[in-house]
Amino acid sequence: MGNPGDILGAGAVAGEPEKKSKSEEPAKKKPSPRVLGGVAFVLLGGGIGIFFFVSYLDVDTAKDKSFLDQKYAEVDLDMLHREMSPSSPVLMKEVFLCHPVLILNSNIKGLEEIQGEVEKRKKSLRGDILAALYRKPEIFFRRPDLMTRVSDLFLYELNTSLGLLADGKPIISHIVFSEFEAPPR
Repeated sequence: MGNPGDILGAGAVAGEPEKKSKSEEPAKKKPSPRVLGGVAFVLLGGGIGIFFFVSYLDVDTAKDKSFLDQKYAEVDLDMLHREMSPSSPVLMKEVFLCHPVLILNSNIKGLEEIQGEVEKRKKSLRGDILAALYRKPEIFFRRPDLMTRVSDLFLYELNTSLGLLADGKPIISHIVFSEFEAPPR
């Protein structure tokens, strides 16, 4: 056997890692300023491009006539209720509650004037709706799909009470409820 330095390499001692010279180590490269500038330019350009793309999408949405200048008028009729006899002798009286909001026909000329007239007749319209509610038997309020049936009833009663316009259009287009509570079935 020879010298331990022969097996491990010249100048190496057993148990110690072999040392490399500085010329053998890979040099860590720093990116050039041109590369950094290019990356910054691409990121900045991409950000500006995305900004303009999103802005362009918003402009297209604003050009759409369905979003632009829609006329809309509503009349709130406040809370309405109807008491009903209990379904069993032990229970307290059951109540039907609703809070209708009338949506006026947006295709009407002079919508603001008509809204004012409907507001003036608000108490009379509430009376018409209550009379319609009390004409219905209690079973009407215990069947499924009550909200649709009540909405149709109110729409018919109110448009009959208000009458049609000269061109045959109804004044109220539909009714929404901000609150609706039906008795149990």
